[in-house]
Amino acid sequence: FYKMSLSGERPVQIGKIAGSFATLSPENDTIVFCRYGNAYREAYTGSLNGDLWSLDIASGEYTKLTDTPYTERYPAFSHLTDSLFYCYSDGKCFQLHRVQDMNFDRPVKMSELETFSARDISVARANDRIVFEHFNEIYKYDPTKIGKARVQKLDVTIREDLWQSSVREVSMRDEVEDYT
Repeated sequence: FYKMSLSGERPVQIGKIAGSFATLSPENDTIVFCRYGNAYREAYTGSLNGDLWSLDIASGEYTKLTDTPYTERYPAFSHLTDSLFYCYSDGKCFQLHRVQDMNFDRPVKMSELETFSARDISVARANDRIVFEHFNEIYKYDPTKIGKARVQKLDVTIREDLWQSSVREVSMRDEVEDYT
């Protein structure tokens, strides 16, 4: 992992080991990321199943957060509480999970997806609502709803633009100086 300056200075390495789907804590002191695992092998239980790790930026210390039979991926911090959201495979699909205060001894399962996995979660800063990819659709987790109504397909309406060419065609004859 590298710290990039917005003023154009050289990047500073803050971690020698990195992984994918990294998320920075709201306090900017911890990075949580996943190592190994395969997003398309939800039932894999071998030595390369994915785990979540954390990097304490100040000390450079790494901590393995999970050690489960299946893979954990897509960590994302809450900006309102001390929660970390992530996806964990139940052997069939990646399901949304939440832990409080980085206590992985008591994860809370937040979804019951039956066919396809949750992927690439994103948490709203204002209210902890979550959107995630579910095959070829976008789903949402709404913490204000009750029961199975918390996880639903997100209705997305894309209004069609009236497509008009932005090219202006002008026929000219002996009037070039108007355009030079």
